[in-house]
Amino acid sequence: MQTTEPGTIELIGVLIIFLLLQVWWISLTIKNGRRKTLNKNKYTIEKIKKNLERLFHQH
Repeated sequence: MQTTEPGTIELIGVLIIFLLLQVWWISLTIKNGRRKTLNKNKYTIEKIKKNLERLFHQH
């Protein structure tokens, strides 16, 4: 039976934790980016709607 070098199991544990944190951080970044895009589009749609309403009410 082979023995592992000292620190191998700890290093694997740290690597797994690091990778899990990276996946978590990237998923949060993607979700926040989508929210900002949706809010920006909503603002733009509201602005266009108000401009069109103003134009139609003038005539």
